[in-house]
Amino acid sequence: MQPLESLQRLILNSVPESFFARLSARQAVLYEEARAMAFSAPWGNPEAESVFPINRRALMENEVRRSARENKLSCDDSRHLGDNCGYVLVQAGKLRITTHHVDKPTRFVPPCRSRQQNAAVNDWLDTPYFEELLQELPPRLGDADSANVYLLHGLIVEKRAGKSYPSLFMRMAFPDAELARYVCNYDVLDLLQLYGADGESVAGSPNGGGGSLPDNARPVLNIKPEKEAVTGEPKKRGG
Repeated sequence: MQPLESLQRLILNSVPESFFARLSARQAVLYEEARAMAFSAPWGNPEAESVFPINRRALMENEVRRSARENKLSCDDSRHLGDNCGYVLVQAGKLRITTHHVDKPTRFVPPCRSRQQNAAVNDWLDTPYFEELLQELPPRLGDADSANVYLLHGLIVEKRAGKSYPSLFMRMAFPDAELARYVCNYDVLDLLQLYGADGESVAGSPNGGGGSLPDNARPVLNIKPEKEAVTGEPKKRGG
């Protein structure tokens, strides 16, 4: 049994379990609604395919807002500095959560001035790299006042033997202050399994107590950003 990483613990202590549980349970339904909205409109399939990911983004932003308010979290409708796109900003303890629709779990959200400002608080995430160990030490929260984290969501479609196999993903990813990489990238389903384990006191769990928790989450460390355009979030957005 290994103790949780500091960023895992920060998420579990700051965000109620029910916040993630609602989003995870609603994701498939919202995506189906997005598809229905796109393909029932009076236009052709090319237009529907273009609108489909935009609808997914919009419906999930609204669901994040509803889940935040349901869980008594501070939630603001903010605007990018270019005033060309809005976004939901959720404050959960020390975490400042923004939501992003991407085409794969490792996709880095395109930088823009608003995101650079939001991520500036993540200076403390810079961690030393030990070449002899070929690894980075996990960051420690210390006295940091806040951290910016991305709630990533999307749909992957794999094609095998002429058939399509869609799968959903939802992750919590911490960008570094320079918007160059994800320091850690956690699967939300893995995080949900950690709430309340071994009686540890976490947000959304009535049980207190000590002890360590199993490190079941699978962080993705030091992922190199993939800079292609993100489906449903063009690079020019939020300038």
